[in-house]
Amino acid sequence: MGPKPGHDLEFFVTEPLETLVKKRASFLVSHHQHRDPAKWYNGLFSEWDMKTKVLRSPDDKDGMPRLCPELRRPRAVQGPVYRR
Repeated sequence: MGPKPGHDLEFFVTEPLETLVKKRASFLVSHHQHRDPAKWYNGLFSEWDMKTKVLRSPDDKDGMPRLCPELRRPRAVQGPVYRR
């Protein structure tokens, strides 16, 4: 029987993995989520522009791709993206 298929991952960690996951989750919530009750996209998670350090929104994409692919569909065919 030959070797099992798979991949080896090598990485260097200076902190416990649990700490890294908590820090990443905290960054996502504090930098990637819109917090403006006046906007229709309040609560939306979107792209953090690392170059300008700005959270991009549907109103200000600055050349970034569309946030939601289903928004490209014509209004006449809008509905659930996945149907059973």
